[in-house]
Amino acid sequence: FLEHKEQYPFFDRMMYKAKTQYAVKHADKVIAVSAETKKDIVDLYWVDEKKVVVIPPPVAGDFQIAINQEKRNQTIQKYNLPGKYLLHVGSFFPRKNQKTLIEAFALVKDKVQEDLLLVGGVGTMLNEIKSLINSKGLNDRVKILTGVSNEDMPAIYQAASLLVFPALYEGFGMPVAEALFSKIPVVTTGGGSMEEAGGKGSLYVDPLSPDEIAKAILKIGGDTQLRTRMIENGRAHAQTNTDKIIS
Repeated sequence: FLEHKEQYPFFDRMMYKAKTQYAVKHADKVIAVSAETKKDIVDLYWVDEKKVVVIPPPVAGDFQIAINQEKRNQTIQKYNLPGKYLLHVGSFFPRKNQKTLIEAFALVKDKVQEDLLLVGGVGTMLNEIKSLINSKGLNDRVKILTGVSNEDMPAIYQAASLLVFPALYEGFGMPVAEALFSKIPVVTTGGGSMEEAGGKGSLYVDPLSPDEIAKAILKIGGDTQLRTRMIENGRAHAQTNTDKIIS
């Protein structure tokens, strides 16, 4: 709400700022979900950096367990999912950047077998996103899912070809960590908290460049060794973040 003021009403911003400033000032310790969030807290609220501790958020255990094919098939049938798909997880708000992802998918739709699956809670951009899908002639290639139960999400991740998550701003980037545990490659935003969540095993792009996102999708799809390496390195990085929490 401070970095992307245009996405929040004025009075909401003032209320959030006042509450956060009070909490940060009076707390004995402040827990930040990423080093990037710690930097924001220190810079925006003039807090002593020694007061802020970074603890990455834990990923639910269900994402760390392989879902058997029967359960995957049941989930695919339940939500009428495509046979192969690229996945994006996130509510439909501007900072999640689904519109740029759709622009990127339009560039590769004739070069990939996968459809695009957008999973999230209803947000302010949903109608605009639907209009863009329609204007691009992608109604038969892009599917939107809302109201998905948490217990079905691990199967939806694990059945995907990869996660594409070009968010403009995140405190941590939980979908990235969930995807790494789900053993699927990740394309996400370069810099900031997403690189903390994604580690060296993910591919990073300019989130405002449909062309760059499209090239990353094609790169993974056309290189089996790269895909395998990303999955292995990604899982190891996700486990490292989990070990930080435990220790």
